[in-house]
Amino acid sequence: EQEISELNGQIAENDAEIKRNVEQKDFSKMEQSALYKEKLQKAVYHSLSAMRGILEIIFKNGMTRYVLIKKHRNGGTYLLPDTFKGDMERKQIIVPSLRTDKDNPYSAQPMNLRYTFDEFFKAMPVEEYEIPITE
Repeated sequence: EQEISELNGQIAENDAEIKRNVEQKDFSKMEQSALYKEKLQKAVYHSLSAMRGILEIIFKNGMTRYVLIKKHRNGGTYLLPDTFKGDMERKQIIVPSLRTDKDNPYSAQPMNLRYTFDEFFKAMPVEEYEIPITE
């Protein structure tokens, strides 16, 4: 529990730092580069087609986040919740869920739902995950 508490503290500190940094939109290129080098281990773009892909962002603290990218006119970028995972070998998004028994609704069992890129956009409320892109 102490480790969880410490990790939650680190997450809160990182979130606060990100919020401060987002409010300072006048980062120089050198400041941006230093911040990336400090926090990011690597970022990998997994292309699914010419107009779609998944950006896998791996932080030095071990956290991995996924961004779905659609490049066409009605496209967008979508930051998935940190509980969602990716299976990049199969090019799938893994969403944790609960399976309930019809006869006993209080007996929920954890399960993982797997979606392809297109299935995810049909099944999930992607508007909630959209990142507004401004220039």
